[in-house]
Amino acid sequence: MLHLLSRISHQSLAIHRKSLNCGALSAATRTHIYKNSPRGRLQGQGIHYYSTATEATTGIAITMSDGQASQQQESVSMSPGADAGEKTEQQQQLPKLTASEFRQYNRLAEHMDQFHNGFRLSWNEIYMACTTNQRPRSMSLRDFIAFALRFSEHLEMHHSIEESYVFPKLARKMPAFRKQDELLAQHRKIHEGLDKYAAYLKECKNGERELVLRELKELMETFGEVLWKHLEDEVVELGAENMRKYWTLADMKNLAF
Repeated sequence: MLHLLSRISHQSLAIHRKSLNCGALSAATRTHIYKNSPRGRLQGQGIHYYSTATEATTGIAITMSDGQASQQQESVSMSPGADAGEKTEQQQQLPKLTASEFRQYNRLAEHMDQFHNGFRLSWNEIYMACTTNQRPRSMSLRDFIAFALRFSEHLEMHHSIEESYVFPKLARKMPAFRKQDELLAQHRKIHEGLDKYAAYLKECKNGERELVLRELKELMETFGEVLWKHLEDEVVELGAENMRKYWTLADMKNLAF
């Protein structure tokens, strides 16, 4: 199962790298696109979601400015109303993890985030094309529609595998992965919009309608914020400090997907 998820992720990354020949955008254009993207709007509301397991663990968010990566330190939110220095009673009682223990407990978060980064890259490529009203130069209209459809197909397959194999194992001890909880509810909300997005692209592919990037952007925005939140929430749940609350190191060796 992990091999299948990895293959999906690598395909998304490869397609994204191919599409990077679309030419450079100005810093002002990238800033405008980011501020109006799902992640940008959430951060504009004071909600910080991190795009990698390392960011989620350290609170360091990677931002791009004029083609160069810079790091800015952000505070990781705790519970609503809690002071930054507060710790729960359970956290205070847990001994500090060694580097080796942290790697073992954080393994699933790192793996999951690799898959999720493939979806983030694909989303950003499609959303940027819709925002600038310009396809990547390396893609014909047919290529772009196929690329955008693969994003939905891979995401649907990813969620299907999670719900069939990953979540049931984790749900034995972790409430967040049970059917009535938030992560599966996020899946449902994502697919309400994703299904309409895919249906629109299939009509474009079959020649039943003309692709209008503004219309595709509107469809993406119906599920964009919940998708980006889900990509972050899932990794945080699988992070070392949370996993250690439910599983022993011996358990972690048997949690192979």
